[in-house]
Amino acid sequence: MNVNIDSAGAVNITALLGQTGEHTLSIESNFDTRQIVLLSVGATEPASNSDYEAKLMPNQDSNLSFRVVSVPNGSSLWGKLSDVTLGGSCNVRVAIGT
Repeated sequence: MNVNIDSAGAVNITALLGQTGEHTLSIESNFDTRQIVLLSVGATEPASNSDYEAKLMPNQDSNLSFRVVSVPNGSSLWGKLSDVTLGGSCNVRVAIGT
């Protein structure tokens, strides 16, 4: 599934996929942007960019362009653009499982 993340704020990727309980998600940059996507796992949206735990890079040569994330029960995977001043949006590909 393609998930669009725009400059409006954080996106609850888990909720968009309709997942509940413990689950694993694979997420990959679509390489359609220069934007870096910040990722975090938690029950609520992180308060600031520094609270995000990982980055999804838009560079195919980077080992950070693909992530497998285990999401525990009661938590969600959150995604947000690292620099909202650039405007626009970014698509990422997300799949349930590895």
